[in-house]
Amino acid sequence: MNDMFRTTYAVGFDLDGTLYPPSQEIDDRIRNKISKKILEKRPDLENLANARDFFERRYEQLKSGSAVLRLVGYEKPELVMEECLTTADVLDLIKKDDKLATIIEDLHSKYFTYLLTSSPEQISLQKLERLGINPRLFSLRIHANTESLDKIDGSAFRYAAISSSIPADEHVYIGDRRQSDILPARELGMKTIAVYSEIPEADLSLPHIHDVRGLLL
Repeated sequence: MNDMFRTTYAVGFDLDGTLYPPSQEIDDRIRNKISKKILEKRPDLENLANARDFFERRYEQLKSGSAVLRLVGYEKPELVMEECLTTADVLDLIKKDDKLATIIEDLHSKYFTYLLTSSPEQISLQKLERLGINPRLFSLRIHANTESLDKIDGSAFRYAAISSSIPADEHVYIGDRRQSDILPARELGMKTIAVYSEIPEADLSLPHIHDVRGLLL
């Protein structure tokens, strides 16, 4: 175990892009979802292909999907982006991961484990089933439709800390996104691990979710 985590008693996980890795196909479907949102605000673009082209060109300039959504008129683009990320139809692209299922089972036997995701409950359960992970391995599951909680404003993380009866500084939260995973968890005092991405604000960044075994077990 890494010394940084010796006072950890709760481990939280994001779902999308964390329990399963990103891929070009998944990214493509998410971008199509974003393009549909753009088309809702910009009907003058006429069709999805034009909206996708608009997104790609503006993304190249702005380097942020949320910035493109703000440009077309969304007042809360981060929330719209989160919706696109979590509701894109990617179930057929998620592969069973027996190694991860074993890691989470082992973590569950040692820590208070929970799932904190912006995916709706039904979709989350379907994704966990595809991965081969028993939902019961999470002592607490917080979804997009749980108690009107939100990840970006930190309310979902506060709820997890209170529900676990474990102080926030004794939690480690594992996710892949700066805005909705790492920053709000850190703001509350949780330790953070980024996976599949390098996030400077995270305590650690790992290339793969499987790498958490060596840190926490």
